[in-house]
Amino acid sequence: MSRPDYLVRKSIGRGLEGNLAILETEIAKVVAMRVAILTGSGGWHIRDLQRAGSELGYSVDVVNFCSLQGHLSPFIFTVPNFANFDSLIIRTMPLGTLDQIIFRMNLLQGWASAGYHIVNSPPSLELCIDKFLSLLRLQQMGIPVPKTIACESTDDAMNAFASLGSDVVVKPVFGSEGRGLIRLTDTETAWRTFKAIEKMQSLIYLQEFIPHGGWDIRAFVLQGKILGAIRRNNPLDWRTNVAQGATAEPYELTHTESDLALRAAHAMGTHVAGVDLLPCGEKRLVVEVNGVPGWKALSQTLQIDVAKELLLSLRKPNPVSPPEYAYLACLWEATARKAGNVHPSASFANMGYTDFVRSAEATAPEMAKAPSRSLGENVLASIRATKRGVQPNTNLGIVLLLAPLAMVPEGVPLREGVEKVLASTTIHDSELVFEAIRLAIPGGLGKSDKQDVSDRPTLPLREIMGFATDRDNIARQYQNGFADVFEIGLPALLECFEKTRKLEPSIQYCQLKLLQALPDTLIARKLGIEEAQKASQFASEVLAQGFPESEQSQLLYREFDTYLRARGNQRNPGTTADLVTACLYVGLRTHRIDKSAVL
Repeated sequence: MSRPDYLVRKSIGRGLEGNLAILETEIAKVVAMRVAILTGSGGWHIRDLQRAGSELGYSVDVVNFCSLQGHLSPFIFTVPNFANFDSLIIRTMPLGTLDQIIFRMNLLQGWASAGYHIVNSPPSLELCIDKFLSLLRLQQMGIPVPKTIACESTDDAMNAFASLGSDVVVKPVFGSEGRGLIRLTDTETAWRTFKAIEKMQSLIYLQEFIPHGGWDIRAFVLQGKILGAIRRNNPLDWRTNVAQGATAEPYELTHTESDLALRAAHAMGTHVAGVDLLPCGEKRLVVEVNGVPGWKALSQTLQIDVAKELLLSLRKPNPVSPPEYAYLACLWEATARKAGNVHPSASFANMGYTDFVRSAEATAPEMAKAPSRSLGENVLASIRATKRGVQPNTNLGIVLLLAPLAMVPEGVPLREGVEKVLASTTIHDSELVFEAIRLAIPGGLGKSDKQDVSDRPTLPLREIMGFATDRDNIARQYQNGFADVFEIGLPALLECFEKTRKLEPSIQYCQLKLLQALPDTLIARKLGIEEAQKASQFASEVLAQGFPESEQSQLLYREFDTYLRARGNQRNPGTTADLVTACLYVGLRTHRIDKSAVL
């Protein structure tokens, strides 16, 4: 019997409290954190982490990059060096040949894919380590960066030198702490420098020199929050690194600077980062996002125990198998007492709570296989698995939302990854999804003038979904890259969870915020857009009363529930419930909500 099956069958008979108790017992095993620091050398930061670990009661050990091994057998991948650790912190990687560097990164990626926490994740490290690639990512995300040119020949470099005003900083693409930086202001020195770099067969990386008055800002970002910031001053040198002689003083970021630092860290997918902001007149430019940041100067200047904060931010390896990301998202959504939807105390004429639990049980293992299959294959396999045990349509919308999310590999930012999945859909995906829709027999589907599900599709799935965005909020996600999930539902879910530390009110709040912004398209298909808009207005009124904190808002939410259940449950906001499930999945997958959270 699979573990989801075991949990479902064990919990259904015990009610909500029993369900939660089992999940907490099975999923959240609380033992002392065991941390490995992966490095190529010792140093102050290693000692500081060991000191903080000792004070916290953590086991903190040092593992040398050069000692890593990878073992493969038909069904098992192991890194013996990591076997006894919960989390890995990456510090300095030593120099090595190309195959050694690739091997080390491959081991880290394999370990991350197995569910272990690595700070920072391999994809994030690869971005941060490569200066050109990191600035390219920042520029693509609309974050201001200095003018930069990378090339391989002296002639191209000389043209770049002239185009950048004959005042440039030449940097190694890989490096930190200001080492290897050269400022060039005359043609002859520039030519000699570029020629030497070309002879070494290295990349020539030039950046316009920004007059900055001998200071810059280092913002330290941890788990999406600013831990602190310092201003680094060096009146005697244009380099502002503390390692190069600069001094540090406390600095209070403006709202604009704080937002810029957080956006930059998020764009790189970092858990921890040092974001360097350079003054350029009244503006600020992001010069670098350091994925292996130092904190000695910041810790001493601000009197913050950065090492301890970093260790406290670590999480245990994921003890839940990939199927349970989807399983828990579906289970929690069905269990929370949302207005107008099925839950343990409220059934519809043709379906009840156990139908949704069994659907979650059937779907979850299929979602675990998602990265190795096409989108259409994932959707059809999930619906077929559901139909073997559940007759009414309980989860077509959920499957359509979770399938592309589940296809994103571990370690890849979900929003970026799901956009790539959607952009690569094919006509064959459309054929398989159409078959799944016909098998599910969703309510209120109607007939479409273009690419109707009863016909054979002739366009890729995302393009077909574009025809339905005005009448289906799930199709809308395929068109806008899940913007409503990431920008409306998920922030609402996390905002309420941060305040209450409970899932049920957070799920209800998420439902209300989504309904307020998006009239439910299942209601619209059954009763018309005016009825859907009335439900959205009612949701707005509940929120206006201060939901979930105020007693008045709780009373109004119960009235809202009664209103939605009238007329034979035809006002069931089913599409909104599907979007809530997607928000829960993202919250779980990105570890913003812990699997031991309680309703």
